[in-house]
Amino acid sequence: MKVGTWISLAQFLAELASEGKACGEDAIKMLDEFYSVKRTRVSVRSQTVLYNSAMLVVANRIRGLEGNETAASLEFTYIQKVMEHMQSNEVKPDVVTFNTALSAYSTLSQLGIVTFNSSMELVKRMKLIE
Repeated sequence: MKVGTWISLAQFLAELASEGKACGEDAIKMLDEFYSVKRTRVSVRSQTVLYNSAMLVVANRIRGLEGNETAASLEFTYIQKVMEHMQSNEVKPDVVTFNTALSAYSTLSQLGIVTFNSSMELVKRMKLIE
């Protein structure tokens, strides 16, 4: 499958997540499958767009779980997994990925699952500040 097809798939998953039909686990499976296929060099931009979409899957799913703290807490772990995936493939988060993750953190904060300090840890982990 071509890289553009993977990006379209990731964006479709993000739409499905906003309807409650996809979740962080689906995003991680898609990323695992993408990186398991041997291919020629994939541009940094394409990889970044793929990760942006994967993070959007998680954020959209979390937004749809307001009022269900247990399920939202489980989805929270996928924010960490997407970031770990990025790190293992040496893809640096961009501002879009960061903003998407921070948006999910905001929803989680309103549910009482994360605190301001954990949001600051996200900022540090994404190496946007020292």
